[in-house]
Amino acid sequence: MYGMDIALIDKLFIPYDGEAIKNIPLSDCAPPDKLIWPGTSHGNYTVKSGYHALLHEENRLLPGSSDTDALQPIWNTVWSLRIPKKCQHFAWRTSREALPTKVNLCKRHIPIDPVCENCRTSPEDTLHAIWKCPLIQMAWENETWIHIARDSPLLDYADLPPRF
Repeated sequence: MYGMDIALIDKLFIPYDGEAIKNIPLSDCAPPDKLIWPGTSHGNYTVKSGYHALLHEENRLLPGSSDTDALQPIWNTVWSLRIPKKCQHFAWRTSREALPTKVNLCKRHIPIDPVCENCRTSPEDTLHAIWKCPLIQMAWENETWIHIARDSPLLDYADLPPRF
């Protein structure tokens, strides 16, 4: 009975099912099990492949959606940039409203005051947390491209990339 935990099988299953499981022949020369991610040709998980799997699932659930993603050209550029993967992942999570901002935590029924701790003037949504909070704006002040974006009205973080 190589490879079977007989005691665990007896503990988890009724005797009839346990005996059926124990009678399944196992190979002595089988290679060890290996995790394979189906989203890539090499079988390893990447943030990019996870993004595509989630996007595919999200679009599959939308009725009659023919537009896979209006931001796809932008994401093709983001995923091809030679920047740390964690920066790409942050940009993706930000555009998908997947950051743990106070507003997003409230949406998940976590009892928390949604007002920004830094400025105490606005709810802390994604756009406020990375762009509109006065303290954050001071941090961005030395960036030259920021003045171009500041003149454009932003409704959402996803509106930011097409402006450049």
